[in-house]
Amino acid sequence: MEQNKRQLAALQRLLALPANRGCADCAGGGAAARPTWASINTGAFLCMRCAGVHRGLGVHISQARRPAPGAPRPRLTYG
Repeated sequence: MEQNKRQLAALQRLLALPANRGCADCAGGGAAARPTWASINTGAFLCMRCAGVHRGLGVHISQARRPAPGAPRPRLTYG
């Protein structure tokens, strides 16, 4: 639990940097280009639209994950 808090604080510090306030790919303005995803093997923060492109490239090129605090997690259903 304590490690989770430290990791979340580190993530919030990274997202607060001026260079990380916009999408690394499209660098568009507005809320649509707000980086809420990350490409974990390129180290770039991405907006949702660009994250979809990265996810479509395949995991051998880019692995997009949603690290944003409070991000909804998919629910698993069985049966």
